[in-house]
Amino acid sequence: MAKVWTDEENEFLEQHAGKMTIPTLAKRISEEFGNHRTASGVQARLKRLGITNMLQETGRMTMNELGTLIGADHKAIRRWIENGWLAYVKRKVVFKRQYYLIKADNFWEFAEKHKDQVNFLRIEPNSIAPEPEWVEAERKKEYYDTPKRQSKLWDKEQDELLISMKKAGYSIKEISERLKRTVSSVHSRKKMLTDKGLIPPDQIKLCWTEKEVELLYEYEQKGYTTKRIAYELGREEHHIRRKRYDLRKAGKYKGAMKKMERGKVS
Repeated sequence: MAKVWTDEENEFLEQHAGKMTIPTLAKRISEEFGNHRTASGVQARLKRLGITNMLQETGRMTMNELGTLIGADHKAIRRWIENGWLAYVKRKVVFKRQYYLIKADNFWEFAEKHKDQVNFLRIEPNSIAPEPEWVEAERKKEYYDTPKRQSKLWDKEQDELLISMKKAGYSIKEISERLKRTVSSVHSRKKMLTDKGLIPPDQIKLCWTEKEVELLYEYEQKGYTTKRIAYELGREEHHIRRKRYDLRKAGKYKGAMKKMERGKVS
């Protein structure tokens, strides 16, 4: 007979679902709490707790998911909600955590009424389904009416997103992909914002906790690749490589010294 899930196990699922694969969740829970959990058991538990549907509920998106799809900062989306422009559903899940869920139909209704708030060129066709027929016409209109918009005009919202992503450690390439601008355009804008004192000249590092460093050693001993370690820790690959370098320089590195990734667990 399967053992009853503990509050600690439920909390672990709530905190790590979406950041780790289902098999990894099962393995970590088994190791940390001493109760053997299978991947299928974890999948069933996620469904029972409502965590699986929390972020991937059919036809609904979180603010962050919507922001990624339309190339907008979640602060702008929250402003639309607070202004009463964008309909949403506030959903409570385990441990009193709340999420704002937005239906695709509600977003398109908002977009049609507030076209000045949305850059339709940033939205990939049919990425938010079902997509109304009028949307493609708006894309073409923006393309022909403002062909140089992306290369000339930066607005306050884009500046804020660039600043926040740079402070969070994202690379210029990653920022350019998010803003749908060229690398040279982002680099020039970043230099201007740095000269104004809005972005520190030196790259801000995300502080590492002792637990993260211990997990870095643990994952390397298990043979995980840099890509896999970055995924498990919720960091970028260049963060992992930089931390190894800093630890080696300080004479504190205790992980695997192999330079080759061949043969490691992906």
